[in-house]
Amino acid sequence: ITLTSKDISNPLIAETPKNLEFLRTDDNKNWTIRKGLWNINSPLVINGNLTIEEGASLKFSSSSYLIVNGYLMSIAKENNKIILTSLNDSWGGLYIYDSPRESLLKNTSISNISSINDGILKLTGGITFYNADVRMENVDLSDGFDEDLLNIVNSKYNLNNLVVSRANSDAIDFDFSEGKI
Repeated sequence: ITLTSKDISNPLIAETPKNLEFLRTDDNKNWTIRKGLWNINSPLVINGNLTIEEGASLKFSSSSYLIVNGYLMSIAKENNKIILTSLNDSWGGLYIYDSPRESLLKNTSISNISSINDGILKLTGGITFYNADVRMENVDLSDGFDEDLLNIVNSKYNLNNLVVSRANSDAIDFDFSEGKI
C-alpha cells in the first residue's frame, strides 16, 4: 500500500497471464510451466503455486522476472535439470513470497540474475524467499549481479548440496530466518 498511486506501478498486483503457450492451470491457483525451451520477454507474475516441469529451460530477457505468490516446485532428475537463465546478460530474478507450503527446488540451475527493480518493488536479492519456507537439493546458483545472490527472509530453510558461484556481493543472506545447510 502506498500513499500515492498516480504513475506508480506495483507488480505484485498483476494478474497471472492465461494466454501463454508454456503456462497452464486447471484451477487458477496451481500453475505449471511445461517442459521445453521457453523465452520469457516480459515479467511473469503467478498468483498461486507454480510447478516447473522437469526438462524446462526458461530464458528470461533483461526486462523480465518471475514472481510467485505461493510455493514453487522445481523438481528434476540430475541428468535433466530445470534451468532458469538469461537470454542476454542478466534477468530480473525470482521472488517467492507468502507461501502456505514449503517450496522445493531439486536439480535446478539458476544463473545470470539481477534483482527485481520494478515500480515500488525494489529487492536486493536475485532470488528472494520472503515468508516462504524453502528446501533446496542439488541446486546451482551462479552469476549474481545484485547485493545478495540468494536472500531468505523470515523463512525456514534446508539447503543440501547447494553450489553458489560468482556472486557480485553476498552469496547468501539470511534475515530473520532459521534452518540447516
